[in-house]
Amino acid sequence: MLSEAASPTLSDGHAVDRFVQIGSLTKVVTGTALTHMAASGVLSLDDPLDRWLPTAPRTGITLLHLARHTSGLPRLPPGRLPRRDPYAAFDRPAPDRLLPRIDTLLTCLPGRAEEYSNLGYAVLGAALTAASRMTYAELVTEYVLRPLNITEITANPDPAQRLLRARSRIRGGIDARDALFNAVPAPPVTVRRTRARSP
Repeated sequence: MLSEAASPTLSDGHAVDRFVQIGSLTKVVTGTALTHMAASGVLSLDDPLDRWLPTAPRTGITLLHLARHTSGLPRLPPGRLPRRDPYAAFDRPAPDRLLPRIDTLLTCLPGRAEEYSNLGYAVLGAALTAASRMTYAELVTEYVLRPLNITEITANPDPAQRLLRARSRIRGGIDARDALFNAVPAPPVTVRRTRARSP
């Protein structure tokens, strides 16, 4: 459990000295980085996607559309995806390969409907890295982690400190051990359970 008052505790099988994947919670991290970057004047929430990713055609998609899941982009990247791990082939260069034809992927006009989109957050992460001129890890540290004094989070934990992923099944028959978030162009983020530190 996270607490400023108490020492870290062991519960539900999560050892306090191990890192666990945080999956789609990375969308909260990415969205927080977006709002802090906007507050700092680095970008505007209403910036069109093509301002930061010029290879994208003018679609009317804004950074806010991506963050609110109203971009019109589908949930998953296009193509035949492996059932066991649909994100295995969606690596760091993947958003760049899709950008020139992103207009062909829209399921509706931007701002018209909500559709949960991991692909949209991958594109948002790429736009934030372009706007900040930082890697994803650097911008998350600068705009999210450092202000909160969070130090025990990483995209690349020491293998000896990784907690085995859950063995539960998730919708669609994908084994949760192999489902990577890939909501942003970065490796799976893991966090060690710890207490928050006072500034």
